[in-house]
Amino acid sequence: MITPLIQKAGGTIWLGTPGGAKSIAVTTAAEASDIISNAGGANGFNQLYAQMLASKLNVLNGACDNAIEETMAAADAFLATHNADDWDGLSAAEKQQIEDWKDDFDDYNNGLIGPGHCKD
Repeated sequence: MITPLIQKAGGTIWLGTPGGAKSIAVTTAAEASDIISNAGGANGFNQLYAQMLASKLNVLNGACDNAIEETMAAADAFLATHNADDWDGLSAAEKQQIEDWKDDFDDYNNGLIGPGHCKD
């Protein structure tokens, strides 16, 4: 299911911006799975990467992105210049911003904001 969505995105789903110094290019389902599997731990980037990737996959699968498009743009801009290696050097405000973005994507992925969950 993930591979066709990556193909739909032109072969790459960016966590950050294309060409961003610290952006992550997700080009395979295995890479996507690794990112989602590594969502735990104290480094907030890992949680943000997983929730943001899941949101991007949901959008590529047809979910409306109105509820997260501004959050997505802001997080992508930040991730172009920051990555998990920067966590310890971030200010408290930057760490909180990452947490807030992660929470917004989590709410979106769980149907609390945006289009909601699909009903089978």
